[in-house]
Amino acid sequence: MHHLASRGIHAGGRPIKPIVGFRAPGHGPDARPAATRGRHHRDTVPVVSLFSPTAWTSRSCIGQPREGPPGGREKGQSRIRKRGALPAPVCAAASPAPTSKLGTFVDENFIPLALLTAASFGWLVPSPGEIAHSYKVQKLSTIGQFVISGMVLQASQVVAALKSPFPILYGVLSILFVTPLLGIAVMALPWIHPFEFKVGMAVFCCVPTTLSSCVALANQCNGNAAVALMLVVLTSTLGVFTIPTVLGFVLGSTSLGPGAFNQRELLRTLILTVLCPLFAGIALQRLRAVSAWKDRNRKVLARMSTMFLCITPWLQLSIASAAQLPIGPGLIFTGLALGTGVHLAFLALNMSVTGMMRFSADPKEHVAIRKALILCTSEKTLPVAVAVISQLGVLTPANMAFAILPCIFSHILQTVIDSALVGRWNHRARHLGA
Repeated sequence: MHHLASRGIHAGGRPIKPIVGFRAPGHGPDARPAATRGRHHRDTVPVVSLFSPTAWTSRSCIGQPREGPPGGREKGQSRIRKRGALPAPVCAAASPAPTSKLGTFVDENFIPLALLTAASFGWLVPSPGEIAHSYKVQKLSTIGQFVISGMVLQASQVVAALKSPFPILYGVLSILFVTPLLGIAVMALPWIHPFEFKVGMAVFCCVPTTLSSCVALANQCNGNAAVALMLVVLTSTLGVFTIPTVLGFVLGSTSLGPGAFNQRELLRTLILTVLCPLFAGIALQRLRAVSAWKDRNRKVLARMSTMFLCITPWLQLSIASAAQLPIGPGLIFTGLALGTGVHLAFLALNMSVTGMMRFSADPKEHVAIRKALILCTSEKTLPVAVAVISQLGVLTPANMAFAILPCIFSHILQTVIDSALVGRWNHRARHLGA
């Protein structure tokens, strides 16, 4: 067709007028100055090309020109198309490559995918995890996460959060004192076996909010990230002093009794593994070189924090596999059901309570604060839960894996559930905005 069109002959045998100037502006004969364009016009052989990279739109639409004066290429193309010299427009929207889609999926779900990978590797190949556990790598995991949390902490956001004291007060009370009460109900469930499952889940109910995921999710749904960040800092700091007392109350109502752990030793451990690393990370920001590097590599720091988080399931599943603990499908289902039920109970509680409150006279700001509160008050952090469980004297190293397993499940599930919740909020916001 290209050969016939360039000679002015239609595919059916009838002559057609060649369309001169079918090139895009700035290319071909039209790019010459006006003084010389007319002089050589008669000597120009008109060329009609369907595949010139400058002749089509960025959407790869065959048969539709990029731009041109009214009555020029558009009319010429329409005339040629009617006679059969050009095909009908075929627009093929450029779709991302499969590798690009996979990369986007991994990037958006990096935390749960990394946790699942670490847990699976620890269970299938336990030897490296056993060796790492003998060198006390578990404490390095918790310390590393809190150092990074202190490094990325922005003082301006903390100051901005102080303008909303009432939401901060509710968040602290809910995270450190209200949601831990669900641990009493968990310990009273008669159908949860083994017993260590209930102990681990009760500890998980008593720990502060997550270090980074709740802030990231609040940012994704246009929530108040300053309030979320302030709750992370306050609950991580105050939780060091409240966890021993609250956990003693929760476990004291069971057969374990209040002597299940040494409260002073637990307090010392939390100060060394949580409070000191957090303030050390904040102090590192004062160094100009560290501050500049941190600003350029925030994503790298986020990935490093996730890698530190993955050390916990890797080590604990390695120990459980080496000890040949009976972790079968029934046990996994119990852990998943328990983690899902606890997190949904947290969400239902905090959604109901915050729905009856008013946090700001501005409706948009009220919604932003409420979203941040729901996310922060419904999530719990895995590193602190592991640090606490490791101090329970009633658990052997092998049985400790049973106690940590529901915490791992709960941490993964809360990330997945809250990501879906944020997606629903964003969909509703787009629908209302349209």
